[in-house]
Amino acid sequence: LRGQSAATGAALNAKFAAEGDAFKGEMGFGGVEQFYGGLEALVGAPLMVDGSLFKAMETEHCAEKDAEVPFDTSNGIEGATSRLEWDFVVAPVVEDGCYPERGGDFRTAHPE
Repeated sequence: LRGQSAATGAALNAKFAAEGDAFKGEMGFGGVEQFYGGLEALVGAPLMVDGSLFKAMETEHCAEKDAEVPFDTSNGIEGATSRLEWDFVVAPVVEDGCYPERGGDFRTAHPE
């Protein structure tokens, strides 16, 4: 910060807006109602299964029709599924080859 070349906060903000990919959309400040309304006021209440958010998350990852459909993750794991990801986080099995691993040299394949 000591070496920054922007003289004001507005100039520094303009610098980041011009140079960075961090702010790709419009951002703005809400009022007191939005602040105290919290996330639930913006996106709604979470889905519950039998009164449990945990069960709702498990259902979403393991019981939906796409739970076994493989996909490639953004960090280079090929063949992941929602069910495998749930198992890995909630009750991992410690044995080699049980879960898909990152393949190849991810940093070379994705220099961005």
